[in-house]
Amino acid sequence: MNTIKKIPNSVLLIASCYVPVLVWWISLTLRGVTETNENYIFGIVLGLLTIICGITGLTKSKGWGYFSSNIGRFIIFLSSGFIAWGIGTLIIGYFNIVLDQVYPYPSIADLAYILSWP
Repeated sequence: MNTIKKIPNSVLLIASCYVPVLVWWISLTLRGVTETNENYIFGIVLGLLTIICGITGLTKSKGWGYFSSNIGRFIIFLSSGFIAWGIGTLIIGYFNIVLDQVYPYPSIADLAYILSWP
């Protein structure tokens, strides 16, 4: 008897977003495109995807008991790092696309990146 396990919707969502972003990244790399609006939009999409993954991880940590287990804590901290990294990437995209300037260094984006460290 063949039994097929149902793939969770969150995994399908992440995979359906990951594959096109991966193809886009390969395309940017092979074409040697740098410092264009396409790169900045790619950064925003990558930041959004990372935030979505982080939020998904936070919701999945419930199944591991949140802070009551080592794996639950691991998932929470990893997911929080994803969210912080995604926010930093969105801030850089805001500077590049909306304000049309190179982001200042140091900036609020760097604070978000520092928060993503383990």
